[in-house]
Amino acid sequence: MAAEASPAATSGIPSLGVVQQWSLSAPNAGYQDQFGYAVAIDGNTAVVGARNADPDLGSGPVQDAGAAYVYNYNGKTWVLDATLTAKEAAPGDTFGVSVAISGGRIVVGATGVNLEDPNNKGKEFKDSGAAYIFTRSGGSWVQQARLTATDYAEDDAFGSAVAIYQNTAVVAASTKNLPPLVNVGAVYVFQNGGGKEWGQQAKLLPSDPFLGDYFGSSVAIYGNRIAIGAVQTNPIGENGPGKAYIYRRDGQTWTTETRLQAQGGRSGDTFGNAIALYNDTVVVGAQHADPNLGAGRVTSAGTACGKPANTPRSPYSCSLILSQLLSTSSLPSTWTSPKTWGWRRTSFSTMVRTTSSGPNLPSRRASSPRKTTCSKRSPSSSLRSAMSPRAIASATS
Repeated sequence: MAAEASPAATSGIPSLGVVQQWSLSAPNAGYQDQFGYAVAIDGNTAVVGARNADPDLGSGPVQDAGAAYVYNYNGKTWVLDATLTAKEAAPGDTFGVSVAISGGRIVVGATGVNLEDPNNKGKEFKDSGAAYIFTRSGGSWVQQARLTATDYAEDDAFGSAVAIYQNTAVVAASTKNLPPLVNVGAVYVFQNGGGKEWGQQAKLLPSDPFLGDYFGSSVAIYGNRIAIGAVQTNPIGENGPGKAYIYRRDGQTWTTETRLQAQGGRSGDTFGNAIALYNDTVVVGAQHADPNLGAGRVTSAGTACGKPANTPRSPYSCSLILSQLLSTSSLPSTWTSPKTWGWRRTSFSTMVRTTSSGPNLPSRRASSPRKTTCSKRSPSSSLRSAMSPRAIASATS
């Protein structure tokens, strides 16, 4: 019998118009699997990544190889449709660190995949990363392709963020070096021309690269546009506020359409840690921004910024700041920008987090008791400590 979702307990919870209906869990849940580390949905199909899952592929559990779970909504409940794993799964792959779905295609990132050193046979580049394409065939999900960058290297974290739209897949390598600069990041675009073959169409780089940009912290695609976040967490100096870039495809060529930064952005905001794109609209998260809600700045309360994606080039503008949306009772009913944005306010309660922890970027290896080592360039360790002083200092400024 297929695993089904559990109805959510709702007694005593005030209704705000949208309430939790179901709770999903893996049928073979294990300690520190991190089920839910990444999620995606398209229509009645949802995908959930569990980057530390230990799948049994026939010879016993493969530690931290990772898995992704596909659920379908049948009109009454969510039912487990498939458990996805890489054919060549290996310990520490972290398959499921990122997921995306478009129609009958799913892409899953695996930043811990080791790839063979092309110049030294028998040796491997650790944590180069890979992404996997799955397609629905005869009612089942099957692995169609494994994507890797044509210029892969050690510690690229390829697969740290993924997106897919129809036959175009986008894969970030957020710690890709651009010598002499480290951790600049890169984003790769792959195209399916029919059949099982996926070819690399483009490699996208920031127009103004700098040390620790982490270009590719987040990615999104819709139609012929790609949106890319770059949180700018400089590991050896002052953090930047973060940026986002919009690229547009003309034929087979991708070019930079515009660059976005939040109005009033400050060091360490991590603007670009999350991004979404639909039609001509892009929304960018800044999880460590310190909004001033009238009584001083609230450390790492976070903001979100929305902007028409097709705005003419304007590198230092972002037309709508939503920092107060969850935390104030004096919101206007409508915010305006160069294009009018309507926001209907129903009910908001004061829920502000005051944590000063660092950017929540996917590390190439799991940060759990089963992992006792950490990459020297892992955003989840060194960069968190680098950001904390900024968060503390800015709270009083």
